[in-house]
Amino acid sequence: MTEEELAPSGDELIYLQLRERYGQGPHKAVPAEAVVAEAADPAHPWHNRFEWDDTAAARLYRLEQARHILRTIKITVQARPDSRVRVRAAVFLPSQSGYVHTPQVLRESDLRAEMLVQAAKELSALRAKYAVLTELADVWDLIDTHPRIRVATAAENPG
Repeated sequence: MTEEELAPSGDELIYLQLRERYGQGPHKAVPAEAVVAEAADPAHPWHNRFEWDDTAAARLYRLEQARHILRTIKITVQARPDSRVRVRAAVFLPSQSGYVHTPQVLRESDLRAEMLVQAAKELSALRAKYAVLTELADVWDLIDTHPRIRVATAAENPG
């Protein structure tokens, strides 16, 4: 690759500029407040990624707070005959446009299959996020070769 191909552009370049301008501490951590402050300028490339109408933004924030509440409620379920585990009380399923009680999801094969596909997507996202950690290579190999995960991934990406 040439230097030009490796040169940052777009969002990466904007991030690096924010890091230089606002980075805090020895690791130059960029506070979210700095991003909002910069993007408040209508000319900023990220301006349209924000909701600037305070009424609409407040409604969206309350919805996110409601999702957070639903994600943090825990129940105990029988995972195997000899073990019980604490899990989220409800799981968001796109097909249901909302949160469904976890025991119900586990009982109904179509909902369970959707949850498994969702889990495979989340594992894939986790893998992408932590791809640089070579210490996790064995974990990814196990996931890649696990037959149930392969089935869920195949269901996610037919064809």
